[in-house]
Amino acid sequence: MTEMDSKLVWSEKYLRVAYERGHIEFFERVFNATGVRRLVIVSPWIASLEEEAVTLNHIADYIERNCIETIIVTRSPRKEPFNEKAVSLLKSRIAPWLTLYYNNGVHAKIYVCRCEPFGFALLGSANLTQHSSKSYEVSLFVDGFGGGKRVVEELELTGTEYLPGRSESSLEWAPWYRR
Repeated sequence: MTEMDSKLVWSEKYLRVAYERGHIEFFERVFNATGVRRLVIVSPWIASLEEEAVTLNHIADYIERNCIETIIVTRSPRKEPFNEKAVSLLKSRIAPWLTLYYNNGVHAKIYVCRCEPFGFALLGSANLTQHSSKSYEVSLFVDGFGGGKRVVEELELTGTEYLPGRSESSLEWAPWYRR
């Protein structure tokens, strides 16, 4: 076994490449996770996913039923009207648990689930849309143990601190925020 082979074997302990539908697989995994306490979603475009096995309503049902803190960073529907239906659905369904930031420059796609005994994340090219399920999208799943723990933490901080703290980000909705 070469040094390169041993690095690959080591990395497989907490990393896995998903070639298609990674964002849908992420939420299927969330639904089966234990003790989910936070979801972080960073995606420029968000849709209702009506034609998918996992819809935005399924995700909202899960968040609502389990009272899960949810932080979302996306582009404003004023800039991206495509996002209007999904943002309205989320604000009406999960308002007590939702913190929503708009950042019209965001292009990252990050999904993080903090759960027991460790969290996991997805970093890739898939927006939270039906189109992403029909496109060739590549994503990297990271399990939050071993060397993956720090990666999941950093991805979570990207959606909870780094992007929301940027000057081009604005807080749109939070349970404690009133305009």
